Order: sequence, then structure tokens, then C-alpha cells
Amino acid sequence: MLTSSRRSQNLAFSAIAGLYLGIVIYSLFIEGLFAPLGRDFLAFWSAGYVANTMGYSKVYDLEALGKIQAAFTSSQKSFLTIPSPFLPVFIVPFRIFALLPPEASFFLWSSLNLFLLIYYLSFLSRKFTSRQEKKGLLPGLLLAFPTFYSFYCGQINVWLVICLGEFMRAYLERKPLKAGAYLAGLLLKPQTLILLLPFLLLKGEIKALGGFTLAALALLALSILIGGQEGLKELFLLWLRYVKGLPTTGPEAMINWRMLLVHLSIHLSPTIGWVIAGMGMALTAGLTFYLWKKLPPNDSEAFVVAFLGTIAATLAITWHSHFHLGMLLFPSIIWLYHTKIFPKSLFYVWVFAPIATLFLIYLVGALAQIAKITLPLYWGGFLLGSCFLALNLCFLIWSVKTLSIKANAG
Repeated sequence: MLTSSRRSQNLAFSAIAGLYLGIVIYSLFIEGLFAPLGRDFLAFWSAGYVANTMGYSKVYDLEALGKIQAAFTSSQKSFLTIPSPFLPVFIVPFRIFALLPPEASFFLWSSLNLFLLIYYLSFLSRKFTSRQEKKGLLPGLLLAFPTFYSFYCGQINVWLVICLGEFMRAYLERKPLKAGAYLAGLLLKPQTLILLLPFLLLKGEIKALGGFTLAALALLALSILIGGQEGLKELFLLWLRYVKGLPTTGPEAMINWRMLLVHLSIHLSPTIGWVIAGMGMALTAGLTFYLWKKLPPNDSEAFVVAFLGTIAATLAITWHSHFHLGMLLFPSIIWLYHTKIFPKSLFYVWVFAPIATLFLIYLVGALAQIAKITLPLYWGGFLLGSCFLALNLCFLIWSVKTLSIKANAG
């Protein structure tokens, strides 16, 4: 028989699922497919289509991509070309998906990713968590906003979760070369490595770094063979444009200090924005370095605590960090969920606080329309982004405190 808390939890999960369903239905019937539902996947599909029909020299050409994407986007008012800033080797799977029409391909892509995510999270849960202590864990992860947003956009984060999870498993099993090779999978989104590689370097994990280097060189060599030097040159130029800011980058709705910088610059001044965001980035980096220094050797639990804090810090400090990247926290959360040191209350705050914020955004937006009140520019992105930024910092601070207590106890 279900307890009162269990019934409340199930009711909350059902409400979240209902909210997501409403968002998807609205997107399909009011805005249409790929506007914005599935827009990121359309970008990946169009890159595969261009590679099939025009060659890799045009894969990073925004004009070529834009013509294809526009043909399948219902809403032309807010249409912006979305590039696929991946190494040529990572474009290959989308060449296969591009053999199907984009609508059918998106359905197939989403189904495949959902199956893989459920299978892999269940696999990790069986490895790391006892049957009695995993109630609410998998539903919470699957219904967390980063998961929904990843599938809503048609993103590739399931593959990043698998690479991170396998890195963590191999590292804990004392297989550093294998661990490093899996970490190279994060080259799908290189900004996610901004703290992980220094972490391994500081710890003197030469074999893990060697495995990463070998796998990275293999991916680079394959990319050169597939896309040629010209393709890599165009990709590098595209990355530079991402740093400066493409129209589709959307920094005002990120989960990092850059998001705060953008809003402070808009509503106060760029100087104030840079001072506050710069101090935040420096403090985040400092706490992460302190976390690494406190990490004792040969302690699996302490390593995963540090790993969780490092991922959370990465999401807060890296220059390109959207809501869906929150999925990168999954492997370490699953490992720690069964331990006595991990506060399950923090996990449920991480699941429910963004949903409450999202509901508030929709409610205030609806009331503002009724009252004909103009809200500040990008206010919704600021609220939801700030919520995730605060949660990232909470995970980092918890990790630092936990390892400090461990170090003092030792």
C-alpha cells in the first residue's frame, strides 16, 4: 500500500508529465513541428542532408543549412538557421537519419534516445543503487526538466550521459585508459571538458589523459578523412562565431554565469555585468579547485562527490550551457543516491524547483497578456536560468562541504 508521501510524489510526477504533454501539444498544433519543437534535431538532420547531397564542405555553411531548415519550419517569422557545430565524424549518424523525411526521422531519433536513456539509467541504477533505495530516482530523472528539454529540442545529450557514465564506471574500476577513451566522447560538446581535463591533470591521472588523447586523436583523424582539412577549418570558424554569439545561441536562457552577465548588461550596464559574473566565475573555479585539493586518494565515494561538484561547476562556468545539459549530472546522482551522505532533499529540489519556476513563468505570462502588461525582455529565461544556476552552485557547495567533512574526519 502506498504511503502518503509516496502518493504525493506520484501525484507530483503525474502533474509534471501533464505539463510537458500540454507544452508538446501546444507546440505541435499552434506552432507546428520544428518551430521550436525539434528545432535542434532539424539542424542535425539538415547537416546530414547537406553531407549526403553537397558534401562535407557545405556542412557548416549557414546559408546552405538555412535553405533546407526553412523548407521544413512552419513559422517563418522567428526562423533562424541553427548550425551543427560537431566534428565531421559525429555528423555521420545524421547522414543515415537524413535518408528519411525529417518528421519521421525526428520520431525515430526521439524513440531511439528514449529507449537508450531508460535502458542506460536502469543499468546504472542496478549497478549502483539497492532496490529499496531507488524509489523515485528514475522517474525523477526522466521527468526532470533537462530531460524533457533535451527531447523537446531533439538534442544529443543521451550520448553524453552514456559517455560520462561509462567514464565514471571505468575510472572506479581502475581502468584509466578505458575511462579516458570514454571521456573523449564529450568532444561532441567540447565545452563540457573545460574542468574535467584540468581535474584529471591535477590528480596526475596520466593514463586517463592518455586514453582521452588517443581517442581524441582517432576522432580527429577520422574527421579529417571524412570532412577534409577544409571541413575542419569551417568548423573552427563556426566555433569562433559561437564564442562571439550567433543569433541562435540564446545566452539569455542559459544556466551559467554568462546568462547573468547578459541580463545585468541589458538592464544595468555591461561593466556591472562583467564584474558580478566575473567574480561568480572566479569563485566557482576557486571552489572547484578547493574541491579537488580536498579529494582523498583511492576513495570511490569521495571521487563521485568531487565528480558531481565538477560537473555542476562546469555547467555554471562554461560559456555555452543550456537547460538540457543538466542531464550530465545523472551518472553521479545515481551513484550517490543510495549513500547516507547524499541529501535526497537536494535531488528533489533539483527536480521540482525548475518545474515550479516554469509554471510560474507561464502563469505570470498569461496574466500579463490578460492585463496587457509588457514584461521585461527575456524575463522567463532569466528566472529559469537563475534557478538552474543556483542549483548548480548548490551541488558544488554541497560537494565542497562533504569532502571538507571527510578530510577533517580523516
